[in-house]
Amino acid sequence: MDNEAIQERKAHIERLAGKLLSAAEGASHTLLIEALITAFVAVAEKHSCCTQMAAYAALLATQRLQNTIDTNAATTRPDGIPLH
Repeated sequence: MDNEAIQERKAHIERLAGKLLSAAEGASHTLLIEALITAFVAVAEKHSCCTQMAAYAALLATQRLQNTIDTNAATTRPDGIPLH
């Protein structure tokens, strides 16, 4: 695949992602997250050349989300409630 074809495919995927996010506007966030994770895993399993990289990306995403949870918990806890 030449560079132009790669760029076209990338632009197509970005348009699809935008459509997905627009379609989910106002819908259940949980449903959108489940759909995205299902698609992520399906692609990673179908393309064995990407499975390991996808697992690593998922691990990094998990760590990022846990950091967000920890940060939010530390800054939004009620006064007088100790962190543990």
